[in-house]
Amino acid sequence: MASHEIQELEVDGPYIHPPNRFGVRFRAEVVQKATGERLTLREIAVYSVAEGKIVLEEFFMLPK
Repeated sequence: MASHEIQELEVDGPYIHPPNRFGVRFRAEVVQKATGERLTLREIAVYSVAEGKIVLEEFFMLPK
């Protein structure tokens, strides 16, 4: 995020979904470097695991 400066980052989870998935919730407070505008970004990440490794990452932005 070269155009943003992270002010605060919260991570919540993991939320387990057997047999091979889990989710994590992210919330970040950022400031746009060009304008100084402060934004709240919220996202859910869903990870799929096979043989002990993450094989797929899916990210879903939450509305404001």
